[in-house]
Formats: sequence, structure tokens, C-alpha cells
Amino acid sequence: MRASAEQKAELVLAGLCCFCAGGLYGWSALISAIQEPFGVSTAQIGLIFSFAVLAFTAAVLVAPYLPPTLKGLSGGGIFGLCGALLLALSATASAYIYFVVTFSLGFGAVSGFIYINTLDLAARSQHPKLLSPIMVATFGMGGVVFGPAWRLMIAQGWGLKALWLLSVLLGAVSILSILTARKTSEKRNDDPQAIQSQVESTLSPTHAGVYVWLIFALGSVGGLMVLGLASKILDDAGGSVALTSIALGCIAVGNTTGRLSVAGFNSRLNPLTTTIIATLTTGLGLIVTAMSSHAVFVAVGLSLVALGYGITASAIPSLTRQLFGEARFFRAFAVIFTAWAAAGLLGPWMSGAIFDQTGGFGGAILAALTMTAGAVLTVLLLRMAIRRA
Repeated sequence: MRASAEQKAELVLAGLCCFCAGGLYGWSALISAIQEPFGVSTAQIGLIFSFAVLAFTAAVLVAPYLPPTLKGLSGGGIFGLCGALLLALSATASAYIYFVVTFSLGFGAVSGFIYINTLDLAARSQHPKLLSPIMVATFGMGGVVFGPAWRLMIAQGWGLKALWLLSVLLGAVSILSILTARKTSEKRNDDPQAIQSQVESTLSPTHAGVYVWLIFALGSVGGLMVLGLASKILDDAGGSVALTSIALGCIAVGNTTGRLSVAGFNSRLNPLTTTIIATLTTGLGLIVTAMSSHAVFVAVGLSLVALGYGITASAIPSLTRQLFGEARFFRAFAVIFTAWAAAGLLGPWMSGAIFDQTGGFGGAILAALTMTAGAVLTVLLLRMAIRRA
């Protein structure tokens, strides 16, 4: 009973760290506090999130090979303290490059370490099918809270000092996590033969990995474009500060709801079916956005894109676990997660560059819709390949 209570406390604190790390998703609310004082282009603004995505993914790739003290709850607390410091430095940034180093590269990497550590704890829990999507949703919830809060604080003249809110909260949770972490590390099961994966009886790991990688990459471009440049897209559509603040909240809620919904889908649907739902939802949102001329309907379309992206973000780990098995999940997902980096690098930067060249986001939305259609096709091809195997 005591071990169960300790595990619950560990998961709660890990979830709180993950929630704070998810503040990365609310970053687009900071655009006005960056672009005007630093005098940078929209493409350079897009690069801020793109670099954060690269740093995040590098951390995910490195995490499986870190020493035990930097894994689990204690690792989340240590990285959380580093993140709190980097956020404090970002709040005092006096130049664009300074902000990129401290926020994009620094806090982006910290968020990646915390995210994969939390997913690993959930995967090794007694209820991984339930807790994994919940933790993914918890990460997305950070944007629900901090994005609108930053937007309102900046409107009141806080500027980048609005980051102090997240810095203080993350620092407090991290200290509590370190103090509460177990003194003895749990035995980790890294034997790739310990649990047979479904992929051995269907597709080869290489083929399965390529399919899932392409689905994740193509299916995430639209969502990451929205998360990275939602505020700018809404401003371009003529949205007011109030509408943009509400829309950012709806986008974050859509992202989080999508992630959390997979916990319910997992009890009723195959992860592959859930992935089809995710990509179709993203495509529908992009179509609504492209066809809308009023900022309110643009906000609705962007929220649908965020919902589809949220489902994708939770469905891909579930699909990876199904295909590769529990023992292979950690390292397999770390590699597949590079697809998210590719989408994160392409989506915001491409969208900003197209805006700078054309003066609008129409071309970027069309490009994202084309890639989403490619994701739908790839999911269908994977289903056919599994049936043939």
C-alpha cells in the first residue's frame, strides 16, 4: 500500500513538472513582446519555436542514455530547476539572440527532458494506457494556462517579465519533486527481448518506424504552425486582443482535449483508427481556416487544428507502444519523435517565410493541408501493410 502511495505522489509531482514544461506551447502569446522591442521579422519569430522544437527533440533522444539520477522524478526536478533559471534569464533578455539561447534552446531542451521522463514514468506505471495520454494532456495543459495569462500580462505592460510567473511555479514544483523523489531507483526494464512487440508478428521494425515517422511528421506540421504562430495568424485576420486571448485559450484547450481524449479512445479503438481520426480532424480545421474571412471563424478553424494535433500527439505514443512493445517503447519513441522536430522546424519557419513573401498565411495553410493529406494517406497505407503481413 505504501509503495502505491509513493508511486501516486511521484506521478502527481511528475505531472505538475510536465504541466509547467508545457508552458512552451503557450509561447506565441509572447510574440508582441519579442517582435517589437527586438525588431525581428515574422520568419525570425517562427524560428524561435523551430529552435525550441529542435532542442526539445535532442533532449528526448539523449534522455534514454542519461544516468539514473537524471531520470524519473528526481531528474524532472533537476531539469525543472534549470528551466526555472533559464526562464528567469529569458525574462531579462535584451536581444533576440539572447532570448533564442535561453528560451528556445535552453527551456526547449528542459521541456523535452521533463516530457520524456514523465512519459517513461507513465509507461512503467500500473495503468500505462490511461496515464500516458493523461501525461501528454498535462503537458498540453500548460499552454491552456500560461498562453492566455502571458497575453493578458503583456497587454498590461509586463513584456517578457511575464515569464516570471512560470519561472517561480516551475522552481517551486521542482524543489518539491527533488525533496520527494525516492532514494532508491526502481529497476528499469530495458531488455528489448523482455516483452515481445506486435511489430515482430506484423511488420519489420524498420518499416513500421518509417510509416509512423511519416505520419507524425506530416500530421504535425499544421498543428505546430498553429501553436507557433496562432497569435500572428489571428492578428492578420483582424482579431482583437480579447478575441485573440480567448482563441489562444481555445487552441490550448483543443490541444489538451485531443491529447486527453486518447485515454478514452484506447479503451475502445485501435491506435491506428485514432490516428486516422486525428489527421482528418486536423485537415478539417485547416479547411475551415482557409475558407474563413472572419477572425471568429479563423479561431474556430485553428482550434480544430489544435484538437487534431492533440489527438495525434497522444495517439503516436500509443501506436508506437502497440507496434514495438513496452520494452522497446522508450528508445523507439525517442527516434520516432525526431519527426516532431522535422515538423516543428518546417511548420513555423515555413509559415513565417511565406507570410513575409506574400503578406498572408493562405499559402502556408494550403501547404499544411497538403501535408496533412499525406499523413492520412500514410495511415491508410500502414493499415494495408499490417493487414497483408
